[in-house]
Amino acid sequence: MRNRIFYTFFIFISIIGVSFMIYVSFEKIMREDYLIATLERNSQIESEDYEITSSSLTKFGYIYELQFSDEPHLKYAFYVKDSKDDKYDLLYYSYGVDGDFNRDAKRDQLFSQTINDFE
Repeated sequence: MRNRIFYTFFIFISIIGVSFMIYVSFEKIMREDYLIATLERNSQIESEDYEITSSSLTKFGYIYELQFSDEPHLKYAFYVKDSKDDKYDLLYYSYGVDGDFNRDAKRDQLFSQTINDFE
């Protein structure tokens, strides 16, 4: 009897764990697609121009770091979060510099204007 309860509990927890992993993977893919589509639509930047180097799950969304081939020393961070109408919102977060800190980011102002609507 004890073994049956243990196995039932183990199967139940396993189903919950697998379901959560599938949900997180699906959300990551959907938000990444939203990021790519928004960059193409608003900033006229094709997905071939950059590489998504990392993504992180936070409490409210995902943070993606993009690295462009012509700026290998920079990584631009974007935050894709839930909006109130069951869609996503994209926010340009910042950029990080690897190595030489005297370099300017070519696309910082572009992303601030086209993604965040800052003038």
